[in-house]
Parts: sequence; C-alpha cells; structure tokens
Amino acid sequence: YTMLPMRALIENLPEEVQKKVLWDGQSKTASILCGMTTYRLTAGEKEAQRNGDKVILNTPLEIKDGRVFLPLRDMVMFWDNGKINWDASTKTVHISAGMVHFLE
Repeated sequence: YTMLPMRALIENLPEEVQKKVLWDGQSKTASILCGMTTYRLTAGEKEAQRNGDKVILNTPLEIKDGRVFLPLRDMVMFWDNGKINWDASTKTVHISAGMVHFLE
C-alpha cells in the first residue's frame, strides 16, 4: 500500500477545502477535518471513524521516524465520490474527490 505523510496530504488539499490536523501523541491518534467531514485514526489500528461512524482500513496509520503516514487508498475512499486511478503507462496516480481534482 502507498503511504503518504499525513500532514502533507491534508495540507495540500485545495485552499477552498477547510482542513485541520490534530495529533494526540499519547494515544497516537489523529483527528482530521477535511471540509465538513471528520476522521479519527489511531496508529496500528484498522478501525477508524468517519463522522463518528466506524470504518475499516485496509492498512492502519503508521508512525515512522517521528512522522505519521496515512494509507492513500483508504483516505481517498473516505472522501465523497473519492476515486483513485493508476495509469501504468505513465506510472501516475490520479486522485479525485467530488468536484475537486486535487492531486496528480
């Protein structure tokens, strides 16, 4: 699975998307606000929350060298109308969510 640094992924969403990341180092839990949706993920656990509802991740949040990494595919699928496509010929990942195409 492709893992991306949590803060970099969230902070690089478009300016018009409200976003915030809170990290609780003691419980190793991330609380993330993206638009009107909140997520709660804990390092090493496959069970997460989206707006308080339980969701199961394919791979849990990881901490490496003091940085928190999110599973890219799981995060994209969390977003409304989230889609991820792989172009093998160019080795490019295309990610879109709703009306906003934000990462290529």
